[in-house]
Amino acid sequence: DGTALMNTLTQVSGAIGTAIAITIMASAQESFLRENVGAAPLDGFIHGVQSSFKFGLIMAVLGLVLSLFIKSKKHLHSKA
Repeated sequence: DGTALMNTLTQVSGAIGTAIAITIMASAQESFLRENVGAAPLDGFIHGVQSSFKFGLIMAVLGLVLSLFIKSKKHLHSKA
């Protein structure tokens, strides 16, 4: 049951992450093109992709920092 749950959570998390990245990209692209009237659409797309990657990088660094605070459990070995 645990394996099925982990596989499901992996799929759902991947879908949510992709949706967030595309939303950030589209929002940043639209904002760039609105602020820079006459700019090429490709420039807006590039700005959107860069914004999405910056968000991903921030999340990765945050995950790395938080992972440093995970404490490992010490296993108690019974003496026989």
